[in-house]
Amino acid sequence: MRSRLAALMFFALALALVLPHPRTQASWSRYLEAEAGYLSAPMSPAWSADASACGYVTSALHEQGAATFTVTVPTSADYWIWGRGMGLALYQNSFWVSVDGSAPIKYEIPQFGGAWCFGWEVVHPAHEPVVPYYLTAGEHTLVFAAREANARLDAIWLCDNVGQSPPGAAPCGESPTPTRTPSVTPTVTRTPLVSPTPTATATPQPTVAAAALVWAVEAESGAIEAPVVAIADSQASAGACIHAPVHEGGAVSYQVQIEVSGAYYMWARVRGQALNHNSFWVSVDGDGPIKYEIPTFGGEWVLGWQVVHPAHEPVVPYVLGVGWHTIRFGARESDARLDALLLTGDAGYQPVGVLGDLGLTPTPTVTATPSRTATATRTITPMRTTTATRTGSTTTPTPTSTPTSTGTATRTTVAAATTTATPSATANPTSALGQTATLTSTPSPTPSATLDLPPTREPGYSLWLPLVLRWH
Repeated sequence: MRSRLAALMFFALALALVLPHPRTQASWSRYLEAEAGYLSAPMSPAWSADASACGYVTSALHEQGAATFTVTVPTSADYWIWGRGMGLALYQNSFWVSVDGSAPIKYEIPQFGGAWCFGWEVVHPAHEPVVPYYLTAGEHTLVFAAREANARLDAIWLCDNVGQSPPGAAPCGESPTPTRTPSVTPTVTRTPLVSPTPTATATPQPTVAAAALVWAVEAESGAIEAPVVAIADSQASAGACIHAPVHEGGAVSYQVQIEVSGAYYMWARVRGQALNHNSFWVSVDGDGPIKYEIPTFGGEWVLGWQVVHPAHEPVVPYVLGVGWHTIRFGARESDARLDALLLTGDAGYQPVGVLGDLGLTPTPTVTATPSRTATATRTITPMRTTTATRTGSTTTPTPTSTPTSTGTATRTTVAAATTTATPSATANPTSALGQTATLTSTPSPTPSATLDLPPTREPGYSLWLPLVLRWH
């Protein structure tokens, strides 16, 4: 009897746990735009035609910046928090989420329909079951802190019904005619809170406003260091690109002026020829270079755009202050090709085609600059120091028409120069004869050693006496 009673009690408890909540309709919900929260830098608003109300928030740096929201719930109950977000890639798709100062959870945004796009995902610890938040009636604080750079948060939705699904996104902009860009985007990164009146800046690129593209350049217009050279390529932007014919030899450098400090993404139009022929060393302002590896595009070794980042590591933007900066691509593997570069402040921007297709005007440095590297032959100017005979005729200052600046180089080459230069270098042979004789006559004493000549040679018959004696 007791066992039957215990079984009944267990069955009743199981029913209580399994049966759904009697409330089938959401009695309360709240929708919040992400850009309406309190943002701490570098978390900042940005704009996209795919975002709810055209706007979202993102941080360009790992583990820096947050968006904070305050919400008041009417009753004490379990609440489900949904986020409308977008990841750009693995390692760029998560936030830290905390409620009322609780320990943050890792909230990961998945792909939607197999693509990185905006979608709704209930907030829960990554790779763990969904558990609601129990909130008491009153005001609460939600914090979405940056975990991985470039993850996007578009909107938040709270409800008290587990069976309720989030609504769609708020429409973007009031006029559907500018299909290229939402009406807000012309002022993207500079002043994102400007009213959405389209100021018709020349933005032929549909995905980003012109203000986000701060610099573009053809690769062959940089300052090239041999053996890196410019070569013709019919598929390249402007018909040319650069490459190094050897491993670890040569480089190309560029100067860029930044007018607004911030986080910038560097894109390169590049091509690898094969594995082990597809990488550069890249440095900015002399910092330690990163290994920048060029992938295949569409499974082929062809020209394509790739964001500059350390090989096999997440994309992290370059934080640049106002002023001039130096970008350097050093050869790492031979035959890797560099075609064009650009900087953008938009984390979601991806260029397509050549610079002309982007509506950009490259920095018009003369493409003949590679010839400047040919002047590396200036290092051969020590050849002018054939007047190194100054070391043999210190009393003749007159013949020095050579530049004195190369005097330091003559010290290293004087041993090779004296044997060949002495006949031509003595501008005054009469005055230098007595002294240069010690140099030009050095070949003649060597056979006298075989004749056992006496140490003092005087003119007359005394010179022949030893010869006569030896003959007999």
